[in-house]
Amino acid sequence: MFIDESIITIKAGDGGNGCISFRKEKYVPKGGPDGGDGGGGGDVIFVASHDMQTLLDFKYKHIFQSENGEHGLGSKMHGKNAKPLYIKVPPGTEIYDSKTGKLLADLNMDKAHYVALEGGRGGRGNTRFTSSLRHAPRYCEMGEEGRTLEVKLVLKLIADIGLVGFPNAGKSTILSKISKATPKIANYPFTTLSPNLGVVKLAYNKIFVVADIPGIIEGAHEGAGLGNKFLKHIERTRGIVYVIDMTGFERSDPLSDLKTLQKELKSYSKKLASLPFIIAANKMDIPDSQDHYKEFIKKLRRLKAFKETEVVEISGLSGLHMHEFTEKMFELKLSSEVIKEPEPNEIEEKITINSKNANGAQSLGTPYAQIEAGRRRRAKRSAVKVDKLTTGKYRIICPELESEVKRINFKADDSLYYFKHMLKRYMIDKCLKKAGAISGDTVYIDELVFDYQDE
Repeated sequence: MFIDESIITIKAGDGGNGCISFRKEKYVPKGGPDGGDGGGGGDVIFVASHDMQTLLDFKYKHIFQSENGEHGLGSKMHGKNAKPLYIKVPPGTEIYDSKTGKLLADLNMDKAHYVALEGGRGGRGNTRFTSSLRHAPRYCEMGEEGRTLEVKLVLKLIADIGLVGFPNAGKSTILSKISKATPKIANYPFTTLSPNLGVVKLAYNKIFVVADIPGIIEGAHEGAGLGNKFLKHIERTRGIVYVIDMTGFERSDPLSDLKTLQKELKSYSKKLASLPFIIAANKMDIPDSQDHYKEFIKKLRRLKAFKETEVVEISGLSGLHMHEFTEKMFELKLSSEVIKEPEPNEIEEKITINSKNANGAQSLGTPYAQIEAGRRRRAKRSAVKVDKLTTGKYRIICPELESEVKRINFKADDSLYYFKHMLKRYMIDKCLKKAGAISGDTVYIDELVFDYQDE
């Protein structure tokens, strides 16, 4: 079964809690705090691997969760960092935020990585809260909760050449003849219900990949026939081969077929229509095909856009001129430039990630190192916003503060001291006064509710 789209939910591991502990050794009076930090939660990392050919694995499993970090212990023992969760996907997989539709990553080569979610930071043990004023803090932090994200995976096959044509044009037969691919072949429309890939080897240093795209009909870009479901699989190709049936049995005008195919590609993507191409005049071993071919060439050369177009007479069934045809395809691959990534105005902030420019991701050849909290680049603190809900009720909006509040361990003896210290760092008192709050008013920070006291 060929699956090229799937929606899954991923969750990073939670950070482990810090520890409240004090040295209790017989000959060490007033040993002081020795609570260790919690370990970091596991990251969620997508890895492109040739072991995967489709997104079938994600049809039955939709939730992927990384491990949580271990809690800190006494004797300043740091909790163990959780191992990252690697999710294998086929090369050519694009990862989107399913809610916003934003493209997060394009894993367009083998061993490409994308760190989709970082694990939650581990909470600090009470050792980290000592100061000149507080020698024995009875407080530790809770581990940071790992983020959850719903992503859409879209597979776009990676091939050098794409075979494009109407149903029954003979694309599958051609692919089976020039490669070891074994697509389903029969004499009825839409025999091919999924894209097929074939590797063509002319010599040890002349190898390329050909994709057989299911039959396109007029209106395909709007969903007619098999619709635009498979058009995306030729977006990454370097060149296109238009396979045209010359028998005239099912379609009487080969030139009209060619124009319709180009129109459909252009309607789907202008980039596709601009790719270099050649024309394969197929089924030339059938009687009367020569007459149709001569008329086709005569009309084709009259059109300025096709005067220099390469046309190869072939027969996928009998193997007529197949060697010449494959050589032409290899030349098409060499002469064409690699498809350029869309401009920023086409896809906002597109990130193409591979083993060389992975924005922090690493090649599979190097063991992945868990990203420590101190090394992570955190977003710049956003401004604190105070919303007046009703008379005497205010809500504080600040993502960074909300995240820190979740880590406050209110079960600890000294929690209120550190909570007040946190509010001072964010200048919450000043913001509430400016909004008109007075002592006794109710303040909300995410799910936390407390009474405001003017200091």
